Amino acid sequence: MSEANIHPTEMAETSLNVSGEVYDVIIIGGGVNGTGVARDAALRGLRVCLLEKGDLGGATSSASTKLIHGGLRYLEFGAFRLVRDALFERQLLMKMMPGFIREMRFVLPFKKRLKTARGKGEKVVTRPFVLVRLGLWLYDLLGPRGVLKKSTTIPQLENSYTSLLKDGMARGFEYSDCIVDDARLVIFNALEAAAAGAVISSYSTVVSAVRGEKYWQVELEDGRLIEGRSLVNATGPYVNRFIETEMKKFAALPLRLVRGSHIVVPRLYELERAFLLQQDDGRVVFTIPYERHFTLIGTTEEPHETGLETVSATESEIAYLMKAVAQYFRRDLKRSDVVWSFAGVRPLYDEGKTQAYKANRDYKLDVEVVEEHADGLPVVHIYGGKITTFRKLSADVVDKLKVAFPELGPCRTDVVPYTAFDDVGYKAWLKDFHERFVLLPLSMRQRWLHAYGRRVEWFLKGVRSKKDLGQDFGAGFFERELRYLITHEWARTPEDVLWRRTKLGLHLSESQREAVSSWMKERQQSQFDEAD
Repeated sequence: MSEANIHPTEMAETSLNVSGEVYDVIIIGGGVNGTGVARDAALRGLRVCLLEKGDLGGATSSASTKLIHGGLRYLEFGAFRLVRDALFERQLLMKMMPGFIREMRFVLPFKKRLKTARGKGEKVVTRPFVLVRLGLWLYDLLGPRGVLKKSTTIPQLENSYTSLLKDGMARGFEYSDCIVDDARLVIFNALEAAAAGAVISSYSTVVSAVRGEKYWQVELEDGRLIEGRSLVNATGPYVNRFIETEMKKFAALPLRLVRGSHIVVPRLYELERAFLLQQDDGRVVFTIPYERHFTLIGTTEEPHETGLETVSATESEIAYLMKAVAQYFRRDLKRSDVVWSFAGVRPLYDEGKTQAYKANRDYKLDVEVVEEHADGLPVVHIYGGKITTFRKLSADVVDKLKVAFPELGPCRTDVVPYTAFDDVGYKAWLKDFHERFVLLPLSMRQRWLHAYGRRVEWFLKGVRSKKDLGQDFGAGFFERELRYLITHEWARTPEDVLWRRTKLGLHLSESQREAVSSWMKERQQSQFDEAD
């Protein structure tokens, strides 16, 4: 597929039409749920406007454990429907985005005795070997057949495992789930929504959202007024704050904010396996191969009671994750090994569970309609959800808008492929791609293919050698790619580029990262001068 084969409306939309057009749906929030709703609604023919106060996926949606999974541990809480739905969504997303969402085998070392604090004392909790095996069998059974490898019992862990793990874990299990670049998943949804006609406007802060006589009236910080027939509150952890502050109403549903923190360390092991580590407090911690040279470790589940503007991993959470690894692995981690840490706040519907890790991960939608208004002027508030089930959530949200759009057709996101990963003629295109760019390092080509799919053609047109890629920032990152991210993927800041759309911040030196920042500042200044 060449650049000319990609529909021109896939250009990133950055300006809003305020000349009297009324949108069908105004979405507030540009995380995975907001962009998912935008794609679903636009594919059904609705005129969509999405407003995000910061970067797309700039908060919770880029701070997950990078898993597309059913949630094995949720079986322990009886959440069978949630797990089943997630497993079927896992299969569908793999089909829709082949190569981007990838299978990963997970090793679950068996640890029979887990100490946990209960009441006044400390009790020993046991999960018998047979019970864990039964849970994995059920996990296989609830999901679709023949998509991923089935779980297996490892009567005796191989030397490749035992050399990594401490004594006392001679046997265990393996099962399959999937990994994903969560921040790029958000971008792909936004790109597909824009291709279907949606307006995507990041760095657009909403200060007011009220029902007018005819339409929803949404005012931006810069004074612009956007009108729409329906509203979707996809602001994540801000959902109730948005209702109370921007909408000036009382929030109807209780919200529980749970912080999940992660750390990244130099690669713990060479095996292309993730590990699931059961903890004494009932939680689980994952270690996942990450960005070739690193291991991602997470997550914590702590009540979040501070502000939402700056969310970061606390020192106690970092220590908790390091201790979790130390209980299983022979290798000792030091605080200086942590090269990056990040945290996100999950906005969960509060069912009153006492412990954060037991809180329901399913989503709940709160719908308000004006009965006396012909169009209903509906608003949908989104609570909770998992990144794995964003597509199903998005379909349910748009279905709720039928009160305003009775002729609205069915969801199409289960049949319309993502442009970047459409597998029609993919093998022939891939062969041609590698032949055309054989002079460029294979590692660079592989990173591009995973990060951009067929959209890599957008910034490689006319490229025959490295010199055609422009300024070299290091680690295989060149000016051509940076320009593409700014022009077509709504990137505005070095953080947008280095830590979300790519993870090159891990691979570049401080001086190289500063070079990227300087280049972007110079470009912004030149645009400002041209505007004058």
